[in-house]
Amino acid sequence: MSSLPALTPSQWTLFLSPPAYLFIFRLALPTSPSAIRLVQTREALSAVHCTLIASLSAYLLYERRADWLVSPLERPKAQDLDKNLKIVTARSEFANALTALETGYLIQDAGVLLLIARLRAREGKTTLAKKLDWRILGWHHGGLIGALGLLQWYIARGREKAILVVVMLMLMNASTPLGISHWFLSTFRPSKRRSIATTLAAYLTAYAICRVYLLYWILGIFGAHTNNTAIETFRQLRWQCQLGTATIIGTNTSWLVRGLRKFARQHVVGVTGKAKSG
Repeated sequence: MSSLPALTPSQWTLFLSPPAYLFIFRLALPTSPSAIRLVQTREALSAVHCTLIASLSAYLLYERRADWLVSPLERPKAQDLDKNLKIVTARSEFANALTALETGYLIQDAGVLLLIARLRAREGKTTLAKKLDWRILGWHHGGLIGALGLLQWYIARGREKAILVVVMLMLMNASTPLGISHWFLSTFRPSKRRSIATTLAAYLTAYAICRVYLLYWILGIFGAHTNNTAIETFRQLRWQCQLGTATIIGTNTSWLVRGLRKFARQHVVGVTGKAKSG
C-alpha cells in the first residue's frame, strides 16, 4: 500500500494558516460582535500579521544576503538578464513558507471582509454588494491571491524562481501598521488632531519608502547582478514583468500623491488658514 506524499513546510503553512488566522480572529471577538467590532478586530489582526511578515522577510533577507547583495567590487561585466543569476535561482523553503503564510492570511481576510459586509448589510437593511469594499476585496486581495496562488503552484512543482525578490516585495507590509494606527485615531479619536497628523505623516513616509522606493531598490539590486542601472534592468525585463512592475509603481505612486494631498489639505493648509483667520 503506497503512502501519501509528505507535505512540505510551505504546503502545511498554506493549508493551516487560513483556519489558524480565523481561530485567532474569532478568539478576539465577543459572543455577538457588531460590525464595527469586527472591523476593529480585523484591523488589529492585520497589523499583527503585517508586522510579522515584514519582520520575518527582513530577517530572511539578512540571512540570505549572500544570494542577492552584490558589493561594488564584485559586480560582473554588463550582461543581459538570464535565468542563471543567483538572485533568480536561489531557493529557500523558509521563503516559500512566508509566501504561503501571506496567501493563507489573504484568503482568511477575504472571508472576514465578506462577513463584515454581510453584517453591515443586515444592520443597514441593504444588499451585500453595496457594503462590500470592492477596492480591497477585488483589486488588492483578488489580484494578490491569484498571483500568490500561482506561485504556490510553481513551488509545489519545484519550479519557483526569484523567490527572494518576492520576499523583498513583502517588505511592503511594513507600512501597514502605521496606516492602521492613523485609521484608528481618525475614526475613533477625532479630537486628537496632533496624533492624527503625526501618524499620517509617519504612514506616508513609510509608504513612500516601502511601497514606492522599494520597487526602485529591487530593480537596483537586480541590476547589480548584471552591472546595469535600475532603469536598464526594467527595460530588460520580460513584458509581463514590466507590466506588473509598472502597474504596482503607478498604483502606489498615485495613492501616495492622494495621501500627500490629503495631508496638505487637512494638516497644512487647514491649520494655516485657521491661524490667519484667528
